[in-house]
Amino acid sequence: PSVDMTGRVLSEAIRFELPTKRVASYESGTRSGTAARADGGATDRALMEHLASLGYLDTASPQGDRNLAAMHFEAGQYAEAEKLYREALTELTAAFGPKGLPTADCLQGLGSLFVESGRPDQVIEPTTRALAIYREVLGPEHDRCTHVLRALGSAHMQRGEYDVAEPYLREA
Repeated sequence: PSVDMTGRVLSEAIRFELPTKRVASYESGTRSGTAARADGGATDRALMEHLASLGYLDTASPQGDRNLAAMHFEAGQYAEAEKLYREALTELTAAFGPKGLPTADCLQGLGSLFVESGRPDQVIEPTTRALAIYREVLGPEHDRCTHVLRALGSAHMQRGEYDVAEPYLREA
């Protein structure tokens, strides 16, 4: 699988010659370029089958699941988004560790979901965890930290905890 191929170049996967033809160019009139699909797409199908056989096209991935959760979130389907974020979080934590950036991104997405769905009491835990990861991995001056600090400050303000919100907002 692709997870076992860290850093490996796809040289063994790219062994197909694409047909070429002469095409007009506004710069020089005519030049060599990729052909129109004279083969009816057979090269594409063969290439995709070959990449799949090498494990490069595994469609189920924790990050893909997080993206699906974000799509449901953007569509306002909060219950489905929360379910998918929680599943993705479990998978991302297993794949990248509890301090991996994809884990932090998922935690932040879950916190944002809680903000948008009007649940400020649930925002604090995942967003605080995300902030800790971002600070450790990216450094306290990174833009992601600033964004999360604002989110935490806003969540505490929504809860009426202005004294707790102030340090987060000042740091942001």
